[in-house]
Amino acid sequence: MAIRDPVKERRLLAVKNLDVLLNYARDTIKGRWPEAEPHIVKHPVNAYNYARYVIKGRWPEAEPHIIQDPQLAAFYASLILKGRWPEAEPTIIKHPCWAFYYAAQVIKDRWPEAEQYIKRTPYWGNYVEFLETIGLDIDVWSVEDENDWELDRLACDVEDAWDV
Repeated sequence: MAIRDPVKERRLLAVKNLDVLLNYARDTIKGRWPEAEPHIVKHPVNAYNYARYVIKGRWPEAEPHIIQDPQLAAFYASLILKGRWPEAEPTIIKHPCWAFYYAAQVIKDRWPEAEQYIKRTPYWGNYVEFLETIGLDIDVWSVEDENDWELDRLACDVEDAWDV
């Protein structure tokens, strides 16, 4: 346990720079910093990083904030919960990149409910290849299209997501 400096901590808390608070908890305290948590919890990226790098586990108080971002929700399920997060699936499913990531990295199986969202995007080929690697063969034309679907405007780099 690091030697804590109450004066420095009060100054840091007064400034409320979330990156600094997170780094101080991780690098100096090397653990949770309850006084900083009310500031960190409300911001999805910082809340996710605090759960992953400081708590190194689930942070239920932050979940209502993390769940708002499909990428963070998918990463939280994959890397922190290490399993499905049913409450986040309605957010994740509507973003084809993260739906594909979630199917491959969390569910590790076919996710039929997400296929209508993934199918008309560049991630469909990756999804079909993933299914083939786990021994599933689907009729790629059997998945229904939604007539009003627009090509995914929220692109992501799935290759980078594997390295998280």
